[in-house]
This record gives sequence, structure tokens and C-alpha cells, in this order.
Amino acid sequence: MIGKRVGVFPDVRLKSAKSFGFKGGSGHDPGGLSHTSHGLLLTITGGDPLTIGRKNTTAWEGQLRLKLMLISNEIPSLNDTTGALASRFPT
Repeated sequence: MIGKRVGVFPDVRLKSAKSFGFKGGSGHDPGGLSHTSHGLLLTITGGDPLTIGRKNTTAWEGQLRLKLMLISNEIPSLNDTTGALASRFPT
């Protein structure tokens, strides 16, 4: 995505929500994006600098100045309780 203007992710499939039980309690996985993916999306959409490791050359450092397009059959669950990520996408 270095030097590109648009990053397109066709056919996005996010993990589904599930409830699970364990000894001494129960839990719930909301599904959607992983913690790592969520952080990377916040970094890219926020215009923050990042370092990208590249094969057989030095790491690239800078801002990815691109628009992101996520294409999915379902409304993606972004797992963003603060609303910061959702506010960066146009409606």
C-alpha cells in the first residue's frame, strides 16, 4: 500500500461473535476485527506514522496516505467502543 491512493479489501469476512463458558464464569467474543487489525486501521485512518518491514530491503517509515475501502456482504463489526474508528468512515 506504500505510495497508493486507495486500499481496497474485497469480500471482507470478519469472525463471527460467539459466547463461551469456562470454569468459574462465562465469556463473550464480539467477533469482528482482531485487536491488531483494529489498531492498524486506527493508525492508517488517523494519519499516524508507521514502520512497515519489507523483504530484502530496509523498513519503510512514513504515513500511508490512502483511502480505505472495505467491501462486505454484511455490516462489519469494528469492535470500537470509543467510536473513533467508525467516525473516520464517511456515511
